[in-house]
Amino acid sequence: PLQNCSPFRLAPPVQHRLFSRPAAMSAPAPAAAAAKPKPPADPTAINCVTVLGEHIAKPFRQDIIKVTDQLSPKPKLVGILANSGAPSRAYANWTAKACEAVGIDYELREVGIVASGATEGTAEQGEVEEAILLANQDDNVNGIMVYYPIFGPRQDGYLQQAVSPLKDVEGLNFTWCVSRLFPSGSSDGSY
Repeated sequence: PLQNCSPFRLAPPVQHRLFSRPAAMSAPAPAAAAAKPKPPADPTAINCVTVLGEHIAKPFRQDIIKVTDQLSPKPKLVGILANSGAPSRAYANWTAKACEAVGIDYELREVGIVASGATEGTAEQGEVEEAILLANQDDNVNGIMVYYPIFGPRQDGYLQQAVSPLKDVEGLNFTWCVSRLFPSGSSDGSY
């Protein structure tokens, strides 16, 4: 259904006195311009349609379920949690539920102090990098997801490049940026 979805009320445009012409300098208005159309009662009213992501995702989920039902072994996604923050933990829990719903095996690998049950803090960068490299080498792992932020943009960016592009389900590895620039493969054609 259509609904008014504009949360803002905009004031009508104000003409600044420095930019307005004095009446004596203004050109006379033509007769046709004198009959101006009446503006709508609420110029900020916007009619829009609410689109729910669930309606868009449903056919994709059904297709994934059809495929995973036929696979043995099931695809496996590894989540790497190195930050004890509640948002990262909630995202990891949501990922587990979403994987279960479509028939993907999910394993959460907690790293460093997070693995020891700490409620605050992050793992050391070397511990996170090691967990990523182990998942890259594990033939039973089809996808890797790291729950960022961990250390900040610079170190997190480095860790994003440590994830194998073949297992990077988030598409954060630079390989995926290059593939957008060169859709047929790598820039030298060897991909």
